[in-house]
Amino acid sequence: MSEHPYQYFEGLFEGFQNEILPYQSWRPTFCEQVIVIVHGMGEHSGRYMNLINYFKNQGIAFYGYDHRGHGKSPGKRGHAPSCLHLVEDLARFLKLVSIHEEEKPITLFGHSFGGLIALKYLINLHRKAGFKPDGAVLSNPLIELALEVPAWKVKLAKLMAGIFPKLSFTGTITGEKLTHDPLAAKAYDTDPLVHQKVTARLYVEMIKTMQKVKDNVEFIDVPILMLLGSSDPVVSPKGGENLFSNLKISDKGLKIYEGYYHELINEINRDRVFQDIERWVQSPKKRAAL
Repeated sequence: MSEHPYQYFEGLFEGFQNEILPYQSWRPTFCEQVIVIVHGMGEHSGRYMNLINYFKNQGIAFYGYDHRGHGKSPGKRGHAPSCLHLVEDLARFLKLVSIHEEEKPITLFGHSFGGLIALKYLINLHRKAGFKPDGAVLSNPLIELALEVPAWKVKLAKLMAGIFPKLSFTGTITGEKLTHDPLAAKAYDTDPLVHQKVTARLYVEMIKTMQKVKDNVEFIDVPILMLLGSSDPVVSPKGGENLFSNLKISDKGLKIYEGYYHELINEINRDRVFQDIERWVQSPKKRAAL
């Protein structure tokens, strides 16, 4: 297959309650389908180049945006009034992408906290109108934390969420907890757009949304590929496994990568992950092999 170099674009879109958010796209000259990236907590949409570059010859366009309070977006770092705001931002972005790409198949790629937001969006579809993607690939979605949060921080966050919602807490996640690849770990630690902040309100909202997703997983009715690292020190793979077992859909796949950490697309043996994603999005008939 001949190479289709990406056409890169940066733009702005209007999120929930008129919030203006930046997005970027990588689009081949001949585009057959689309993947929309929903990034994790404290990071941004520009950290997915390993994934994007793997598919550069396959006619797939990539779109990604920065959550409010993240990356190049405005707002206090690590803050949103609620997870609903983030879900509604995703809804508006998907509508924009679907208009740009007309009738092309669109797959969500949600990582970690972005996976949680993607799941909540898919659950919400059963009761409100919205763009329905053709499927979702979830990379270590945030269903249960493996990272131990000190009890005093949890109590303080719950106390302050209502009276001082923008009170910031600083995390302790470093690149070595995300990947075995020292270059990828260093890139995370030195990225000026990466932060370790989460506010009291968003932390409490995140915990509530994790429970809501677990309680309403039966409403998801799009194909799901779940990708989990067995040694993830940030997100518990057991949470993802349990959620997967409770999905009522028949078109679903689960891959557990032994010894992998949190950022599967930045791990040393990441090609295994990319190949599984490739089979999933390119050929539904091959999904049974996953």
